[in-house]
Amino acid sequence: MFKNRQSGDISNAMTGQIGANIRITGKIDADEAIGFGGEMDGDISADEVTVTDTASINGQITARSAIIAGTVIGDITADRLVILSTAVVKGSLHYTTIQIETGAQVEGQFNQKSQPAISGKPDISDDE
Repeated sequence: MFKNRQSGDISNAMTGQIGANIRITGKIDADEAIGFGGEMDGDISADEVTVTDTASINGQITARSAIIAGTVIGDITADRLVILSTAVVKGSLHYTTIQIETGAQVEGQFNQKSQPAISGKPDISDDE
């Protein structure tokens, strides 16, 4: 049903997609995959978040898996975090595993968590 995903592949099976010409102020909270290509002033919490290269987000992202190709100004918390070469990220990063492609612009604090969350939501506690 779903194809195998390679790390950094932004063509994953997204349940909800928000296009490049959409602007949102507020919060997105989903228990499934979200693809975001627009502009947002607010936070996103989802099982999987894909921020495409057309996206600009000013807010926090919390996800089990996050793939970032666009601009994120704010903290990102994810068990699996992939930052692609087109990304611009400014904020604290909380992750279990991280991959950053050459060319990505990342400015902020890196905080590796020791183990992934069991419940599907990332572990955002400060018990390191």
